[in-house]
Amino acid sequence: GVDLSNIENIIADYLKQFQYKINPIVLSSLIRTVDGLETELFEEPEGKRIDSYMTAGNEAREKAGRGDFLAALAVCDIYRKRENDAPLLQTAHVLRSLKHPAEVQLLRDIYDEGFYLLGINSSRERRLNYLEKQKGIPKEEAERLIQRDESESDKLDQHMRDAFHLADGFIDADSDDFSDQIGRIMDLIFGKPCITPTKDEYAMFLAFAAATRSADLSRQVGAVITSETGEIIATGANDVPCFGGGLYWADHGEDDARDYRKGFDANERGRTEILINVMKKVDDKCNPDELLTRGKTLLKDTGILDITEYGRAVHAEMEALLSCARSGVSTRGGVLYSTTFPCHNCAKHIIAAGISRVVFVEPYPKSLAMDLHSDAIFLAHEGKAEQRNNKVCFEPFVGIGPRRFLDLFSMNLSRGKKTKREKDGKLIKWERGTASVRVPLSPISYIDRETLVSGEIDKLMGGNYGHHQENQ
Repeated sequence: GVDLSNIENIIADYLKQFQYKINPIVLSSLIRTVDGLETELFEEPEGKRIDSYMTAGNEAREKAGRGDFLAALAVCDIYRKRENDAPLLQTAHVLRSLKHPAEVQLLRDIYDEGFYLLGINSSRERRLNYLEKQKGIPKEEAERLIQRDESESDKLDQHMRDAFHLADGFIDADSDDFSDQIGRIMDLIFGKPCITPTKDEYAMFLAFAAATRSADLSRQVGAVITSETGEIIATGANDVPCFGGGLYWADHGEDDARDYRKGFDANERGRTEILINVMKKVDDKCNPDELLTRGKTLLKDTGILDITEYGRAVHAEMEALLSCARSGVSTRGGVLYSTTFPCHNCAKHIIAAGISRVVFVEPYPKSLAMDLHSDAIFLAHEGKAEQRNNKVCFEPFVGIGPRRFLDLFSMNLSRGKKTKREKDGKLIKWERGTASVRVPLSPISYIDRETLVSGEIDKLMGGNYGHHQENQ
């Protein structure tokens, strides 16, 4: 439901200023190169075309047994364009659009720091309007396609929602300045030296940093609260609480009583017991393992598998709020940044604490926050603007994602070139036409680099320092 052709044209316009050309690859178009698919592909009407390509993409992934299959086809397409395996200089391969997290992982495995994933966010209202008004798709069908595009049931079907939050940069396509957002990301990629993080980017980076201190067995979640003026007033992570306030740290040593020390996830154990007890009411003759296996299938969509109240961990958002309470700092009017969309239990406390805005990266479909508190929560990416008044605004993060924060903002900690901002006390001149990528993609492997350095040392030292030693 987003006009990706327009986004692609904007990217191409910016890259042209950096003396780069683009090699556009539409992943869905590669489906026609796959032999043996049973799905009939249509080119019109538009709704039927989109639906048929979604189905064919699912079939292709299923037959290949790979969630990354379409991205792998794109890699093959790029490889065929190379002459003598040489890099295609001054070329950016623009792939659209990735539908499965395995595709993201494959491209990162191959291209590492040379791969940048942009997450393009648009409200449901805007996407519906685009499909209905511009593409001529009936409203009911457009809504179904949007829902299908976000996530499907089978493991190898498309899961856009699970791939989206893995992005390196997030764009708000509904904003009047979305072209400038893309330009800013391009400038950072090409090493513009004096671009610094926004308040949102900085706070979200800290939220992801806070998440790393969690020893929770299932996932790491982090949160940060800022004051109305943007000052950091609290951080939080999901972990087990300790006496005296706060959470256990590694510093607690032998007193550390987190789940990993006990060897099991308390919530998983409690949920399993409920599941087995329910299944015993159906069949009391099977052993617990059989009941558990059958129960996970039979009760998959009942909500039982989503139970969370048996966990010992304090949620990250709650810990951030409690941190403010322990230190006597007001949260009224503040902003809460969370690596993941808050669950419904945290949401009610966020509302009660007087938080005015919540910013998140990863979606959490199990959350019933909106179902239970639609009177007090406004979802910026799904609601209508006129519904926003007197509600806590929950909105997707926009900006440079935490994965690339140090690469693009740090002068010294980037995996790429160190940034210099001045020479002889004067600002260094930077221009798009002469700028180079700050974190360049190396076309050689670590073995090639070892060989290169070894040869240089041999030449310098006049010996066999860099050669393999023969067995004596």
